Amino acid sequence: MVSGSAESICMSARSAIQRSPYPQVQRVCCEFENGILRLRGRVASYYLKQIAQHVVGRAVPASVGIDNQLEVGQRTAGQVHL
Repeated sequence: MVSGSAESICMSARSAIQRSPYPQVQRVCCEFENGILRLRGRVASYYLKQIAQHVVGRAVPASVGIDNQLEVGQRTAGQVHL
C-alpha cells in the first residue's frame, strides 16, 4: 500500500528533480498513477537515467514503484544518437 496522496508524492518527486545538480535531470517529467511513479523525458546517458531514478527514489515512500521510461540519447536535426 502506498502511503501519502498522489499529489504529495508528485510534489516530493518534482522537488527532488529540481534540486538535482544536473540540468538534464531537472527537465525530467514525472506522473503518478496506480501506485507507480513514471519518469519520462530524454537524458544524454545511462548514468543520468540512473541518477534521475536514484534522486526520485530517495524522495518518495519505498512502497512507490518507479517506472523509469527515460530515453537515452541526444536528438539533433531529427536524428537520435545512441
